[in-house]
Amino acid sequence: MNKITRIEEISDMQDFGTDLVKFYIFFKKDDGNEVSVPFIVYLWDIIKYLRNSEPDAAAYINKVSESIRSYGMKDGKILKVLHEEEFTVHSFVEKYFKNLPADKINRHIEWSEKTIDPSDIKDFREFERQLQPDLANSNSRRTLFTEAVDEAVQKEVKNFYPEYFEVKNNEFYAKYDEILMKKVGELASELDDFFFRESQK
Repeated sequence: MNKITRIEEISDMQDFGTDLVKFYIFFKKDDGNEVSVPFIVYLWDIIKYLRNSEPDAAAYINKVSESIRSYGMKDGKILKVLHEEEFTVHSFVEKYFKNLPADKINRHIEWSEKTIDPSDIKDFREFERQLQPDLANSNSRRTLFTEAVDEAVQKEVKNFYPEYFEVKNNEFYAKYDEILMKKVGELASELDDFFFRESQK
């Protein structure tokens, strides 16, 4: 059994402009040394694992996720709530890792030692950034644009249909917000794709 030495939470927000969180799992190899390249697993992998192994935990995370209004991924926001509620996320990450097939872990060790020379990479995060240097700006701009469109539409909707928002109605607002977020998201994605295609001409 490969003993886990540490688990680090790494957000893609700053480097890649998207609210995805992955866990870097460092562990000892058979020779007793720690792996130079961590085994990486995303939060969505953990949630998928929990749906089968720990359904109550998966249901709780899903409840937290549904309570957070956000366009695109929202791993960081979910984890913030989970940590505040003292939900032991890392213990489930450990369970996930311990239930991986031995050959999968061995393949990771072999791949990392053959493909990546630790002496050439002082910062594994920097190695990831070099693979997709422009991704952060692209994703961040799309998210900020989507949120700006959402804000503008909401302002005008309430300006033209104020009577529907004078009395609090959770059922009505949930239906309204579902339509709003779907259509705004579709519009923002379509325009972002359009501008990207134009930039390639």
